[in-house]
Amino acid sequence: MPTTCDCSFCHREGPPVAYAEGDAVETFTFRDEPPRLSRRGLLCLAGAASVAAALPAPALAQRPGAGSPQAVRGAVRRLIMVNTHTGESFDGPVTMNGRFVPMSLGRLNTMMRDNWSGHTARIDLRLYDLLARIQGVVRRPLHLVSGYRSHSTNEYLRSQSPNVAENSFHMRGMAADFYVDGARPSGLARIARALGAGGVGMYQTSPYIHVDTGPRRSWYY
Repeated sequence: MPTTCDCSFCHREGPPVAYAEGDAVETFTFRDEPPRLSRRGLLCLAGAASVAAALPAPALAQRPGAGSPQAVRGAVRRLIMVNTHTGESFDGPVTMNGRFVPMSLGRLNTMMRDNWSGHTARIDLRLYDLLARIQGVVRRPLHLVSGYRSHSTNEYLRSQSPNVAENSFHMRGMAADFYVDGARPSGLARIARALGAGGVGMYQTSPYIHVDTGPRRSWYY
């Protein structure tokens, strides 16, 4: 069954070229702990990480906890991200000693605000954890294209394109679109899937990918 794009900047008409890993479900539950990587997932992650490792890593990415695919008590998991619309940047710890850092969450929630309306929301903590783990593997800043999206913004975008999801995970604070300088979308998508992302979307004419913490599924426009 075709799905609609869950990205606020995709105005491509028509159904996705490919849709894998099952249709999205309306109700779902989260695990208490981050999902463990399967043997296949580990191999996938290792392959994707080897490509990313070939890129020279900037000094700002060399921080404690970078590159760790699993949460480690006592370690610091950092996130380095830049908002492509406002130029705002974040370079700091997301978790310390297995707990989220409140001050960092406040800054990130502001940074992830709706760029159209200026509205902010509480972003799903699992999304921040996922983004931090992805950034730790690629060892380069994530360039945020789209984070939270208000209902009014989503409705406007839906009026402009049939490919904007009516119940987008962006509206729930559970999705982000981003790119990484020097990294291919396909490589980022493999890393995101290996690290347990829910939805992962790629687009033929765009350098960024979509990730969310919803049901596990993939699409390609």
